[in-house]
Amino acid sequence: MNQGDVDMRLRGCAWWIGAAMLSLIAQNTLAIDDDQLPPIMPVDDVRVGMKGYGLTVFAGTKIEPFPVEVISVMRSSFVITPPRGAMIWITCTDPRMLESGAVQGFSGSPIYLWDDGDPNDLGKDGRLIGAFATGYKWSKGCLAGVTPIQQMRSGARRAPNELNEQQAASRHGGPSSAAPLIRAVLDLANAQRLPDDATWRARSILQLMPDANDEHVPYGRVSSRHAMPAADIDESVVASPSMMPVPAGSPYVARLLAPLLEPWGLTPLAAPGVSIGSPPPDIDPDKLEFQPGSVLSLPLLLGDLEAAASGTVTEVWPDGRILALGHEIFAAGHAEMPMATGYAHFVVPSQLMSFRLAGSVQIRGTVVRDEFSGVVGMPVEQYRLSPMIIGVKMLHHPQRKYNFQLVHHRDLAPIYAVYAAMLCVQDVQALPVDNTLHMTGTLRFPEDRQIPIDRLAPQSSLANIILELLPPISAMINNPHEIAMLESMDLNLSVQPHRTDARLVDAHIDQVRVRPGQSVDITAYIQRYGEPTRAHHINVPLPANLPEGQYEVWVLDARRYGELRQTTRPHRMRTNNIDELHQRIVDIVSVRDNALYVAIPKIQPALAVGRQELPQLPSSRRKVLVTPTVTDVQPYVELIEHRIDLDFVPQGEAHFQITVKKHPSAS
Repeated sequence: MNQGDVDMRLRGCAWWIGAAMLSLIAQNTLAIDDDQLPPIMPVDDVRVGMKGYGLTVFAGTKIEPFPVEVISVMRSSFVITPPRGAMIWITCTDPRMLESGAVQGFSGSPIYLWDDGDPNDLGKDGRLIGAFATGYKWSKGCLAGVTPIQQMRSGARRAPNELNEQQAASRHGGPSSAAPLIRAVLDLANAQRLPDDATWRARSILQLMPDANDEHVPYGRVSSRHAMPAADIDESVVASPSMMPVPAGSPYVARLLAPLLEPWGLTPLAAPGVSIGSPPPDIDPDKLEFQPGSVLSLPLLLGDLEAAASGTVTEVWPDGRILALGHEIFAAGHAEMPMATGYAHFVVPSQLMSFRLAGSVQIRGTVVRDEFSGVVGMPVEQYRLSPMIIGVKMLHHPQRKYNFQLVHHRDLAPIYAVYAAMLCVQDVQALPVDNTLHMTGTLRFPEDRQIPIDRLAPQSSLANIILELLPPISAMINNPHEIAMLESMDLNLSVQPHRTDARLVDAHIDQVRVRPGQSVDITAYIQRYGEPTRAHHINVPLPANLPEGQYEVWVLDARRYGELRQTTRPHRMRTNNIDELHQRIVDIVSVRDNALYVAIPKIQPALAVGRQELPQLPSSRRKVLVTPTVTDVQPYVELIEHRIDLDFVPQGEAHFQITVKKHPSAS
């Protein structure tokens, strides 16, 4: 899809409803009375044995009815629904649904029941009771929970107020922590058996979060219905809202995304091709409108490759308000996600959980409310998108460039930024068995804050892209200080069909007694992959005012050097504002992989008061500051540092001791 197509989609809601109607909604002057809405059947009128039908799309855009029968009505259940709520349980006897069971993507399908005297014609008459929303894994037949429409309409009446909210940083709530997501990424890396050299940056950024080591902070949405079950509880006996399917390209990408998306109620699906939202040419996007039972698509990524979550519309109000899903996405209250009409390709029956493969057709407004009872959309353009440009260069292939628009969402934006990069790099072929992935680019955030990306990663997999991009993006968006949404991303991915890793085999120092101002000469023996060991000569000048004494000399690779900087300057891992956090992230990601580092810790520790470093304090002032009555004082170690740039990625370390004396021959 070119930029013109993207712009056309973004303008979709401008013609859907007149400007006067948009203005009225935005000013919250349209009041919808119950008598203006279709008749409903309150929960108290629902009885076991009553029959009716639901509406949904099995394929294409055709809305079809399916028969249902009530088997139970549960009220005020603290386990299945929020307090004071209710859940209506139905069976669906349509042959297709008896085969598939509850289908992911059918969430929101409106359910109608017939009153006594109705002719019981499938798809006709009846009163709306709510939305198909909940089910059990592995259940036989088709058993589903229905969220009552009264609860959904309550949320819809709160929706216009969302348009008048004024929030300085973001409309997704106050700052929180990226720690749970980064821990999930590190768990993923551990499952992929990636080495410490691939994970150290992510671990370092994690330590910038105040709850870095608090593993009790869960990852994903947390509610009475979504708290992670205990390890000894079989999830098949836990009723939970139907997951929302999202495309994920290859099976490998789907496996990587699953632990990151499923805690948010999104199921990544492997599909042949990614732009599965494109409808057949006989579908006119301008004529496709939201109706009860039609596909509701939530675009997360627009452009050359696309991704969207999908569900079903429950009810459409006269002013264009959309009620859908019958369960939450995040239950955060306020929301700002684009919503689009959709097209269903087909339903995939599964013994575990069936799903409907669907995608976007045309954006028609914004989801502005997200509650336990469902989501509410309005025909207004209130969402925001971030442009991303990703270039890919692979041997024997021309340079390719991809353009995207990324949804502004605190939890999903980091995931889908890396998702786009993963899809681009393997759009034509998989990474070679022997490879080196060179990632360069810039992440841009508000107030001209930029994070440079320059990574040279031998023997990479797609998981390396997640490790390098997701932690810095997530930390900037979700941190204790303020929300800094990703404004744009420019990324280049160059894949070389050979390995550039090397091993530091040995090293020796030419002279262990030196004078201040003299150089330390080191010979490092390095073996590149598939090549013989070669000597590399390193010359490290010492400061002329270096005090006499014995010094440690470390020769380090990127990971060990980055970790040494953190342990010697622990005060820098505490940040007081977004600018300090940004600088610390830049410090971490700027350590070059294709370099060796020489670090010499100074003998006399320096002091930091808060984040202010005081390296050359007189001893008298030092004694005053280190007394127990002075708080926020922390010693740190200054390093004499030297970097040797290479055209390969070394791994390993060497350690020496030297003696610095003004007259070394005198002893």
